[in-house]
Amino acid sequence: MRKFLRKRFAKHPAHQPKKKPAHPAPDQPAPQPPTPELQAAPPAARAEEARPTPVPWAWLATSVLLGAAAGVLAYSLLARPAASRGGDRLPDIRLQTLSLRTAPSLAACPTATCLTIYVAPWCGYCRQGTPTIIALKKLLKKNGVTTRIIVGMDAMEAVRAYAADFGPDTLLDPDSSFRVSGVPHFLVSDASGAISKRVPGLPPYDDPESVAGYLGLPNGSAPASAKP
Repeated sequence: MRKFLRKRFAKHPAHQPKKKPAHPAPDQPAPQPPTPELQAAPPAARAEEARPTPVPWAWLATSVLLGAAAGVLAYSLLARPAASRGGDRLPDIRLQTLSLRTAPSLAACPTATCLTIYVAPWCGYCRQGTPTIIALKKLLKKNGVTTRIIVGMDAMEAVRAYAADFGPDTLLDPDSSFRVSGVPHFLVSDASGAISKRVPGLPPYDDPESVAGYLGLPNGSAPASAKP
């Protein structure tokens, strides 16, 4: 009976000898976790990423040339008088003057030829050309041409302040009722309001005689024919 109990007791798992964990041999180093360098991309991939992106010089040069050509074309169009398209007329609108009266319609001109000039308070070229515009108005009046100056595209306070430089008959357009493509803008029209010439931008002259000739208006001492 004792022998039988010894054998049963010896086979029980709780009485089995525990195994010690294995250790590497002294001459074999323990395995190390992979370093970041070993985890990096292969050399070929790293070389591909480091390669600089080629600059499309041909495309860049073409873009610069096209931009320069567009600038030259725009300047040439703005620097010369533009003939008006057929059917282009001044709008039938009535603006208030600086003296608080309602002016006649822009489509009507009291003389055979009218010059309408649109300026804005914030426009540097308009400010630069103000003395020439005032002198041009006086010259054209002597030659039978009516000049109407419109100040707009700004708040009423700024519009009135700038309009005072041109006189009480200056037209006010703070709401931009009369739309133009840019300022200053010169428009030559006949008695019926038909526009014969548009000049966006400041004419390349400072004296009123040259500006009048540039616009195709009389610039001599002889008056132009008046409206019948």
